[in-house]
Amino acid sequence: MDLDMRTAVAIGSGVTFAMVLYLSVVWIRFRREFHGIGLSLLGMVALILGSLGLNLLGSLSPWLSIVLGNTVIVAGGTLTVFGLYRFLGEPMSRAVMVIVVALPMITLVEQVVFGVVSPNLPVRIVTVSAASAVVPVINFLLLFRHRRRTSLPGALLMTSFAVQALSGLGRIPMSFGVPLDTSLLGVSGYQALAVGIWVIALSAWPIGFSLLIAHEFQRMTVEAGKERTALLQELNHRTRNNLTLAISLFEWQRTVTRNPRAEGILQVMEDRLHAISIVHRLLYESENLAAVPMRQYVPELVGALVRRYKENDSHIDTRYELDDVSLVVDSALPAGLILNELIANALRHAIPKVDKGEVIVSVKRSGAGRVAISVSDNGPGLSPDSAFADNGEGIGLRMARLLAFDQLHGELKLGEAPGFCCTVDFPESQPHAEVSA
Repeated sequence: MDLDMRTAVAIGSGVTFAMVLYLSVVWIRFRREFHGIGLSLLGMVALILGSLGLNLLGSLSPWLSIVLGNTVIVAGGTLTVFGLYRFLGEPMSRAVMVIVVALPMITLVEQVVFGVVSPNLPVRIVTVSAASAVVPVINFLLLFRHRRRTSLPGALLMTSFAVQALSGLGRIPMSFGVPLDTSLLGVSGYQALAVGIWVIALSAWPIGFSLLIAHEFQRMTVEAGKERTALLQELNHRTRNNLTLAISLFEWQRTVTRNPRAEGILQVMEDRLHAISIVHRLLYESENLAAVPMRQYVPELVGALVRRYKENDSHIDTRYELDDVSLVVDSALPAGLILNELIANALRHAIPKVDKGEVIVSVKRSGAGRVAISVSDNGPGLSPDSAFADNGEGIGLRMARLLAFDQLHGELKLGEAPGFCCTVDFPESQPHAEVSA
C-alpha cells in the first residue's frame, strides 16, 4: 500500500468540504422549516477542521495538532448526533446523551495522556477509532428507527454511517502492530486506507442529509396538503349541517304559519339555502375542494325543486345541456342562486299554465374562458305576477341581475316569447376568486 495518512486525510477532507458547502446552500433555503441542520453543519465543519489540523499542523506542533485535532473530530461527530436527533424530532435518551457528551472529554484526556505525557500511538488509535465508530453507530440506529419515514435518503445515510463505523472499528486490530513512538502522520498502509475510507464515507453525509431534507420537505408538504384538505372538508361539512339546520327551521316555521304570503316567502328562503347547501355538500364529497362540477350540481338542484313544487311531476319534462364545466366556489354560489331563481320561477309560474311542461337548463362554454348558463321553459312567458316581472314588485329578476353583475362580473339577457328564457354569460375565472385547495 502506497497510500499514506496525509494523502488520505487530504483527499477526504477536500471532498467533504465541497459537500459541506453544498449542504450550507440547502440549509440557507430550509433553515426556517427544519431544526438541527445548523448543528449538523457545525459538526461537519468541526470534522473538517480537525482533519485539516491533523494534516496541516502536524509538522509544526504535533502534540497540539494531534490532541486538538482528534478531539475536535470526535466533538464534531457528536454535534451531528444532536443535529440529526433534533431534525427528526426524537428526544434523546439519557444514555445517548451521556455517551455523546462524554466522548469528546474522554478523547481529550486520552490524547493528552497518551499523546503528550506518555506517547503511545496504538492506544490513541484505538481510542479515536472507537469514538469515531460510536458516533455513526448512534446515527445509524436513529435512522433505522425512522427508516420508513426517511426512505431512500435515510438508506444512503445509514450506508454511510455503516461504512464509517466499520472503517473505524477496522483500525483497532491493525493498531497493535504500530510502534509506540510512531507519528500518526507517518502511518501508512491499511491504517491510512481505513482512514481514507472513513473520511470518504463521511463526505456522503452532507449529500444524504440534503436529500433527506428534500424528502422531509416533500413529506411535510403532502401532509400539510392532506391536513388542509381535511380541514376544508370539515368546514364544508359543518357549513352544510348549519344550512340544513336553518332550512329545517324555515320549514318548521312555514308549517305553522297561517299567512299564505309569509309561507311563500319562507319557501323561497328554503330554496335559496338549499341551493347553497348543495354546493357545500358536493365540495365535501369531492376530491377537488376548489370547484363544483355543474354536471352534478344542476340535476340535483332541479330534481329538488321539482319534487318541492310538484307532488306529481309526470307532466314535467326536464332537459339538460351541460358541458364539463366546474366552477370555483366564488362563482358556483351565485350561479347556483341564479339557477334556483330561474328554475323555481318556471315551476311556480310557467309550468302550471301548460298541459305538458318543459324546462331546459343549459351550462355551456360560450367562448374562451367564459360560461353561459340559461334556463328556458315552454310557458306563456313573463307575466305581471311573476317575480321576474321588472315592475318594481318582485325581487327575482333584480336579485338575478345583481348576482350576475356584481358577483359573476357578467351580463344577464332575457329571451323573447314564446316561453321564458334567461341567459347569464360570465367569465369562468373570477378576478377575486382564490382556489382554496
